[in-house]
Amino acid sequence: MGDGETLKRGAITPERWRRLKELFEAALAREPASRVAFLTQATADDPSLVGEVLRLLDSDEKADAFLSAPATPSFASIGSMSVEPNVDRPELFIGRVLSHYRLDQLLGVGGMGVVYRATDLKLGRAVALKLLSRQLAADDTAKARFLREARAASALDHPNIGVIHEVGEQDGELFIAMALYEGESLKERLDRGRLPLAEGLAVVQQLARGLEAAHLAGIVHRDIKPANVMLSSARRAKILDFGLAKSASEFAGLTITRAGQAFGTLLYMSPEQLEGGAADERSDLWSLGVVAYELFSGNCPFKAESNAATAARILNDEPPSLTNVAGMPSWLAKLISRLLRKNPSERPQTATEVLGSLDAGATGPMGRWSGARPMLIVLGIGVLAAAGLGWYLLSHGAARTLGRRDSQTIAAAPRSSIAVLPFVNISSDKQSEYFSDGITEELINALANVDELRVASRTSAFAFRGKNLSIQKIGEELKVATVVEGSVRRDGDRLRVTAQLVSAGDGYHIWSKTYEREAKNIFAMEDELARSIVQALRPKLIGSQSAPLVKPTTTSLEAHDLYLQGRYFKEKRTAEALRSAAGFFARAAEKDPQYALAWVGLADATTLRSEYDLVPASSVLPKAKQTVMRALELDPRLAEAHATLGLIATFSFQWAEAEAAYRKAIELNPKYPTVHHWYALLLGWQGRIPEAYAETDRAYRLDPTSPILNHLVGLIRLYARDFDGAIDAFKKTLEMVPNFQVSHGRLAVIYELQGKYTEALAEYDQDAPRNREFLGVTYVRAGRRSDAQRQLEEMEERAKREYVSPAARGVTWLALGEEERGYALLAQACADKDRALVGAKVEPLFDSFRADPRFHEVLKCVHLE
Repeated sequence: MGDGETLKRGAITPERWRRLKELFEAALAREPASRVAFLTQATADDPSLVGEVLRLLDSDEKADAFLSAPATPSFASIGSMSVEPNVDRPELFIGRVLSHYRLDQLLGVGGMGVVYRATDLKLGRAVALKLLSRQLAADDTAKARFLREARAASALDHPNIGVIHEVGEQDGELFIAMALYEGESLKERLDRGRLPLAEGLAVVQQLARGLEAAHLAGIVHRDIKPANVMLSSARRAKILDFGLAKSASEFAGLTITRAGQAFGTLLYMSPEQLEGGAADERSDLWSLGVVAYELFSGNCPFKAESNAATAARILNDEPPSLTNVAGMPSWLAKLISRLLRKNPSERPQTATEVLGSLDAGATGPMGRWSGARPMLIVLGIGVLAAAGLGWYLLSHGAARTLGRRDSQTIAAAPRSSIAVLPFVNISSDKQSEYFSDGITEELINALANVDELRVASRTSAFAFRGKNLSIQKIGEELKVATVVEGSVRRDGDRLRVTAQLVSAGDGYHIWSKTYEREAKNIFAMEDELARSIVQALRPKLIGSQSAPLVKPTTTSLEAHDLYLQGRYFKEKRTAEALRSAAGFFARAAEKDPQYALAWVGLADATTLRSEYDLVPASSVLPKAKQTVMRALELDPRLAEAHATLGLIATFSFQWAEAEAAYRKAIELNPKYPTVHHWYALLLGWQGRIPEAYAETDRAYRLDPTSPILNHLVGLIRLYARDFDGAIDAFKKTLEMVPNFQVSHGRLAVIYELQGKYTEALAEYDQDAPRNREFLGVTYVRAGRRSDAQRQLEEMEERAKREYVSPAARGVTWLALGEEERGYALLAQACADKDRALVGAKVEPLFDSFRADPRFHEVLKCVHLE
């Protein structure tokens, strides 16, 4: 750098000149990708120095004083972050068979390796096979991290995300098998000019949907750019290399890029990425904004003559407004401008928020334009079912942990919120607790019918039974402003119910009353009680409503009494209790054949036996369906009946019928947490993880202290391969209910997958047959084959006397290498509607068998493929 050529010394002090020279030389000695981050840190005392050094670097670059980036070959469907290929002549790999893939054609040098068109010899399909850099494969820590990230990305199942079929390693080669799409990259499309408004908007919406799905699954792309977007022949936009770009950015220390190239592409990098800060979901949204700007204007907003000048523009300059683009709606120009705010906190915070703005703008009075709506309808403008989840999860720390919640961020409880604690049974007959519980549940249901009132669920409220906690503490735990507590005395046909409404904030009584009635008037009493509570809270809540909050469901007190006993035992969720519950429900229906809820209860208890009792589902599901159809004949709009119909269809592997039933139940009663729970399971088992999180969130918000719903959170995280997050959720469930056996069983599975065999075996409860079903698999993988064989022999012996899951036995045989016997049992499991197969598509326990075509036959049998 000449003293008088690139810097006029007379314009600054000698001390500043020496500082600039030192910074320039230090930056010049670094890789271009790290220069901005270095300068930002080195000039913390005087940020104005950054721009001056960048200008010096810019002048030096124009004089060819430092390395420039080589051109990257263009290729469709694979991305374009260039690195040194695995071999000097990658075409020599053509014809080679790697695992069960034959490499047929070199497509180009792509993200972190070389990409080939290949043939999957097992399934006979064409795929894109990416061979990863050998430098990456040689670093055990980096390789393990990469595989973890890539496998997490492979769980993404969304129409706007490129599919990853498999991640593997053979003969020292790390590879990723991906779907191969016909079409062109968005970069190739932009080379022909900017997109028409309707077409561009459709692409942006699809990219936002893909980002929403990935972000909800905790995956950040970090390299969103036109070359990483594929426009398929069906004009569907697909984001490629999800999970890979994130992993790549964590391997910078390996120096696997060519000289002069940054991880990510400079033109689309966010300011925080350039400055070396953490890149999160909002960084992807910045990149989306850059892509959107380019789609509609035809120009990249920060492109300059050199890398240094481009970086300076990203950090300091605002791009020209898009309002100057002909036909550009002002709302869309403003949205893109918000996406390009330098401060991440000033951008939209989630892809869900971006989608909401796009949808509102496109359909609002100021957002309609000629010709746009038909195109948007064709390309699918609808927002995902998970639309409301993004803000909630992100604001609760979920972006990095697939749905983890931070209770400290929950807002203060609104005044119109309430919890009804279990009424205390003070009858002489201490076995009448079911009756006091029934009154509590009916009151909860009645208050839930008031739209303006938020009511803590039954499970949440009942979790405080017997706990010596203050009303203030209970209100804090349940996030409610008021609490109802009371007692029930039953003496023959006479009832005495005392209730009081207490402010959770200060413990003062707001209202109290004692009701004395005949038992036959229980529904009228419950309705009067509910109205008194609502009126005490806020009279305007019910206004002039005259419809009863509690609707009589039977005219028979005896039938109602039997129904309450059935519900009491059903909640215990044990084989013996479910059999007792079924008996009570059947007697209730016999006393009053028009009692629809009794028929639903009988169907529920019968269906759940396939999960908690040692009976094959095929022996109980037909009876359960016949029973619930009787309930629907009596009341076609009974949400509980539609939800149960969905559960029966789910366990029968009738996925479309199940989803339709769940949606109908939600339409009829969106406040019924059980249907959101069951629907979330269906979505999770189908691999629709972001949608599963949305339903899990809805269920959880309705019933936040429910052990089974906290277990559900862990289950969906497990299916998304977020093992750490799943462990957190299962442990939280066990803090609530230490003997919650299903959570112990799932922890055992995770520990086994992590190679923590001692911890896994410790989690198996020897008194819980359901948890022991897969114990043999853990023994095999822990190297204890003799123990596995003994466990299997015990299962086979029991199978001669009682029902033992053929799927569990089959998987254990497979783990032992007895494939013929194992797959024969899996076929039997399908015929038996074995509950263990509903999660076959996503269950990590089955991952080691997925490459076998016979396993895909099992998936086809259960209609999951």
